[in-house]
Amino acid sequence: MPFPEIGYPSDREGSCDAKIREEKIYSDDSINNVSRQKFSISGNSIDYAIPGVGYIRVENDDEIILDKKNGPVDRISRLFVLGIGLSILLYKRGRLVLHSSAVETKKGTALFVGKKGAGKSTLAATFGIKSRNVISDDVVDVHLLDKIKINSGVPSIKLWKNSLHLVKGKNMTIEKAHDEIDKYIVIPNKTNKNSRYEVKAIFSLGFKESISVRRVRPKDSFSKLVQHSYLPKSLIKSMGAQKRHFHQCVRLSKEVPMYHLNRPDDYSSSNEVIGLIESTLTKSNPS
Repeated sequence: MPFPEIGYPSDREGSCDAKIREEKIYSDDSINNVSRQKFSISGNSIDYAIPGVGYIRVENDDEIILDKKNGPVDRISRLFVLGIGLSILLYKRGRLVLHSSAVETKKGTALFVGKKGAGKSTLAATFGIKSRNVISDDVVDVHLLDKIKINSGVPSIKLWKNSLHLVKGKNMTIEKAHDEIDKYIVIPNKTNKNSRYEVKAIFSLGFKESISVRRVRPKDSFSKLVQHSYLPKSLIKSMGAQKRHFHQCVRLSKEVPMYHLNRPDDYSSSNEVIGLIESTLTKSNPS
């Protein structure tokens, strides 16, 4: 199953430690009758149903199976595999997975969190066109080692049509996500050179007419991290990972500073915003 969204060269170092494949698990009627996202757990398997796509099954912590509606594997199906499927697999491995975007700047690695429509992907794209490295978009795999790092993820960026003007003519490949959705996949032609990046700061995004940044208290940072975890809270609880997830968010909120960043929603001040983020990273000192 090809995954052009990953964008890695075929000679990337490292061995395969997870398999992704297609298999028929449910009847066509069951797939056609899926009306909402839902999950079920049986032993070491978790099945996640997605309307219009089908089912994703995660077996143990090393296999993702796609059972989709009739037809070839399309981009939407692959995005769900790389989103919900990969996130479940990573949680099974004890990781913290955030609904976030991550970039490597001249001053260190930054994560962007925020509500749907807050511009996480668009801000990551603005860094990408300024020759910074997009580490991952949408799904960020946090590895809590002696220092808090993130693993190199899927660098393709999902943008709405009204944001495409930011990346047209740049060194990126643009493809429509789905015929019925006005959203596009932007794949940077520059690939990640490293496998892990130390996190220097997290930015919670908002929109206002003027640009501003302020430090967020660790208690409020913890709340935002819980809010912006990738998997539904009900699934984390059903997996028996709630306590571990709580402690991971506590540690991240204590050791990595979070800032609230406001900026105009027309992206007219992108250079100024990038400059402010990088100057803030210069002052940040994760404990």
